[in-house]
Amino acid sequence: MTGVRGHGTTRAVSELLLARSHLLVPLASQFGETKPHFESAIRGSSMAPAIPAGARLRVRPRGRRPCEVGDVVLYLADGGYTAHRVVYQTRRTSDAAYLLTEGDLRFAPDAPVSCRQVLGTVVAVEIDGQWHPVGPRPTGPWHRRVVCAMTLAAMITATWLSVAAANRLAAILLTLESTARVARRRLLHLLAW
Repeated sequence: MTGVRGHGTTRAVSELLLARSHLLVPLASQFGETKPHFESAIRGSSMAPAIPAGARLRVRPRGRRPCEVGDVVLYLADGGYTAHRVVYQTRRTSDAAYLLTEGDLRFAPDAPVSCRQVLGTVVAVEIDGQWHPVGPRPTGPWHRRVVCAMTLAAMITATWLSVAAANRLAAILLTLESTARVARRRLLHLLAW
């Protein structure tokens, strides 16, 4: 779930932060846990239903408290910001610590995320004008759980071997997932005829 939404000042600030994203992570880490939360608008539906497309997020800046498996984190990735759930955390030193994140509607984890890329933890989402805590990950049908467990195990193994190998595997899994989604839509379209 990445993106910029809004008009005027909000859009200008968002574009500035995207253009100077290398400055945002150090800035967010200086807020600490006693500073106020910040808000961000997102697009995309990879975290639905916990975070609907176009929702606003309230984010607790990264402080001394590390993120944990199950947390939804906002991090810098591919020239934008992504909000996905932490599904695995490496046990390396803090300088080389990585997270595996995954959208709730995805079948495979994202490429490893350096803990230094994390801006903070999503603590609330605005739905219909009201702020709510982020819900748990939906369980889904058994075949979805099996595929998610297999892809997570493969990504954990690849991350242990090397981050570069895990990045390549994540790209392959994303391509496979995208291809499968397109094929499913086409099949459903044909069956509707």
